[in-house]
Amino acid sequence: TLPQNEDESPATFRAMGNNEFKHGNYNAATRYYSSALTCDDITLEEKVACFSNRAEVRLRQERWENAADDARNVLAMKEDHTKAKLRLAKALVRLGYPSEALTTAMEIDADTKTQDT
Repeated sequence: TLPQNEDESPATFRAMGNNEFKHGNYNAATRYYSSALTCDDITLEEKVACFSNRAEVRLRQERWENAADDARNVLAMKEDHTKAKLRLAKALVRLGYPSEALTTAMEIDADTKTQDT
């Protein structure tokens, strides 16, 4: 279980999740990112970061569908999020959707070309 102190903001939970992730404690990292996402005062930027980070954790746990869902949540909020597109493409390959993965990966390339001009 997670400690429940009133000073634990979404940013604090995310930082704790990041620390657990660095140490390979993926279950704990997932719990912290999930806790941040349930906070009433979470900002859009924190939501994007927590869903994106949790997508990476879930990829490492081989929880492909959950990783894809989290990446899609990021893209619903910030459609040009490169890491979310990459994470979605990885999950889609593992879920057996190579053409959808390729389409997603091509969007990353298109975004990169647009940013270069």
